[in-house]
Amino acid sequence: MLIMIKNEISEFNFLEQWDKHSSVKDSTKKANELIRLHFLKKGAASLEINHAVESPPQGKIRMDWDAFLRTMCNQEINSIIYEYAQIASKKNQSIPLNLLVDFIQYADRHCEFAENILTSIGECGHYLILQNPAWQYLSLDKLKEPFSEKESEKRIFLWKRMFAQNSNHALAYILEHFKEWTEKELMILLDELKFSSDILDELMLESLKKELKPKLKNKLYSILFCQSSKAYIQDSCVYIHEQIKNEKFEQICALDIFKDYLKIEFRVVIQILPPSCFLEESVRIKFLDFLVKKDLLVDFTEAIARYRDSHSAELFCRYLIDHKLFNEEFPVEKLSKIMDYKSFNTISLFYLRSMKEEADLEAFLFFIKYYKHFWSDELVMEVIQLSRYKKLDQKFNLEVFYDFIPYRMNPNSNIEFEIPAFIKETVQLPFTFSAVINFRKILRK
Repeated sequence: MLIMIKNEISEFNFLEQWDKHSSVKDSTKKANELIRLHFLKKGAASLEINHAVESPPQGKIRMDWDAFLRTMCNQEINSIIYEYAQIASKKNQSIPLNLLVDFIQYADRHCEFAENILTSIGECGHYLILQNPAWQYLSLDKLKEPFSEKESEKRIFLWKRMFAQNSNHALAYILEHFKEWTEKELMILLDELKFSSDILDELMLESLKKELKPKLKNKLYSILFCQSSKAYIQDSCVYIHEQIKNEKFEQICALDIFKDYLKIEFRVVIQILPPSCFLEESVRIKFLDFLVKKDLLVDFTEAIARYRDSHSAELFCRYLIDHKLFNEEFPVEKLSKIMDYKSFNTISLFYLRSMKEEADLEAFLFFIKYYKHFWSDELVMEVIQLSRYKKLDQKFNLEVFYDFIPYRMNPNSNIEFEIPAFIKETVQLPFTFSAVINFRKILRK
């Protein structure tokens, strides 16, 4: 199996390195370090995962980018870790042995990264996971039940893994342990259920409805709507559009799906139904104007975020920008987080070009911070040119935005040669502009 970083160093002084860590008093930390050093000593060809491992497998050591990636892990530069794991997974490559402990610890701290990292740690990494009881929940070979873990984030991670394999089994598990879940956990699980690609069992959904408190029951109706037939969803959208055109917004509450409610607030309705139902071009402005009047824009933002609807987020952001509502007091980061590459770059450019010297760069910073967002060449150049607006240059520290560039731009783009030297020189910590770009280029070779 190929390894991502070139120029391997296979020699390693085990005793010398162990002496450096002999002062560590925590026995667990010491044991983890001993395992890591053992792997370094055993450097050899990596194997594919195809069977249960009973003795330490062999793997490769790569030291030339060791300090770079270890620092990125320690300082939690999420965009680099995400990008590295993504590319390694796509290329069927393994993380070198000398970095396994750092990356497994990273996956343990941040479960949202775990699946990407776990597909790239090779047989050595999976062996290492099984040696440490605190990491065993991450194992792909020995799947654990959610309530085998005490920490909420780990329980949710294990449930989502169960859901990906069999959504009805995951639904049954919610019911089986219903009283053990916290309300916050149930909110997350219910939001996930509506993305089931399978038809969920009606009897189990009915049982769940009886158990849920009113606040959580609203989320169940989102699941029921998404599980409805395409014809019913289409007819519902037509009905919604008619009510908006006639400015009979409250009539939307009369949809069949809400028949169990004695009375339902419009605020709840817009959080249950998919945002796209309200954003068809012929009714979009009228609907959003009504939300402004009723102070419901934040509620609608929550709905878009829960439905992970990138296109709706883009349409909604355009409205916010046009109406000067895109500001640091509005939770724009929730919209950004669920956007795809195209929508994110489209809105970022639209905002900077529309607002010019009136741009609220605090809001823009919240919008661009999410680690999964990479920048188009156009956006890079637009950020570089912010200094042409004297008002922005005096009010904000533009170096904050320049620091993103080497991590978010396309490293193979010729635009690298158009970036002014003074901007490259501002990027120094934890590594220089060139070091970050060169590493990201190597990943793609």
